[in-house]
Amino acid sequence: MTDAVNTPLEKAGFWAMRRTGSLVSDTGLDWVMGVGFLLFVLAISTVAVFQPGYSFDLVAYFGATISFINPTADPMQAWELLRQAAPDAVYQDLSASNDYRLAQSSDPSAFASNMPLYSAKIGYIYLLHWLSAPLGFVKAALWSSHVAGLLLGLICLIWMVREKCLQGAPLVAAVLLASNYFDALSYPSPDIIASMLTLAAIYLWLKLREMPAIALLFIAFLFRPDTLIIVFALLLASLAYGQSVKRIGALFVALLASSVGIRNLTDHPGWWVHYYFSTVQIQNTLVGFEPAFSVMAWAKGQARGVFMSLTEFNWPVLLTFIVAATLALKQAGMVFGARRGTLMLACFLAIGGKFVVFPLPDDRIYMVLILAMTLLLIDTLQPRLARSLRN
Repeated sequence: MTDAVNTPLEKAGFWAMRRTGSLVSDTGLDWVMGVGFLLFVLAISTVAVFQPGYSFDLVAYFGATISFINPTADPMQAWELLRQAAPDAVYQDLSASNDYRLAQSSDPSAFASNMPLYSAKIGYIYLLHWLSAPLGFVKAALWSSHVAGLLLGLICLIWMVREKCLQGAPLVAAVLLASNYFDALSYPSPDIIASMLTLAAIYLWLKLREMPAIALLFIAFLFRPDTLIIVFALLLASLAYGQSVKRIGALFVALLASSVGIRNLTDHPGWWVHYYFSTVQIQNTLVGFEPAFSVMAWAKGQARGVFMSLTEFNWPVLLTFIVAATLALKQAGMVFGARRGTLMLACFLAIGGKFVVFPLPDDRIYMVLILAMTLLLIDTLQPRLARSLRN
């Protein structure tokens, strides 16, 4: 038994719903979702331009660039670049809010000892060097992140347009927001550039364009060396799904060799020193810092990473929902296909691998993998909402 529609207002409302519903089509919804997503990306990008962020890492990248390009130059010039660009309150916070920052801004030897940790991202170092000539260091860093972040959003849109899954755009937008997309555009770093290149590579690999995908993954590695883990995960997933591994295997070997070369070129202190410094205990200076490997210290870093991830960041929740949705779809009979299945498994393995090797809790570290899994899901699901709205 249904409730009667008695009042004129209720009758008018139901009439309007029926009329509007009859006009709804999947083509119309695709246009609405596509334009809406584009406006969302443009809005986030525009706000990021007018609200730039400054972090300690940015100062360190400036210093690493200055000292790597010209070993006789003083990396402390980076602090003057920040002082000229950032508001006074921000500068004070970044230079003196704790003992570590105070040591970095006042002790040249302590600051210089940290430079190899940053110069290992050699692609970003050279990008800042090349762009600093016409733009200056600060604008070079800001605009490289703004452009890369905008391109990341546009790659999402192109993926959805080409695969005819634009009606999943609200979900992609929600994942971007939950992954701190705005901060990734506002606070300059090599991470957003590597994410943009990696997402483009994943889509190209999905479409069987492996050579350009491999080229982009190699460039992404120069901006974030842990791209090596993504490539290794793709190699393992390809083996699991019976895909050809010649090209991805060759890339993995090339990245391993490049890692050794970059470590020697930049005097990087090695994985364990970096792991201990970033996840166990920050050191005011790395001069003479050579801790022996300790399982307990490694476990402490892992525990800290888990706690911080669960209490302060969103990627674990997003990953949980994605895995649950994937299992539910497979249980319902949804077929992902070998190519999409390989990429889904690779993204999952890469997230786990990144965390085990270097348990940084930040959303930006995992954003591109979470985003790729989301796009693969809606690409497979192909949501069509018009019939539901009409009913």
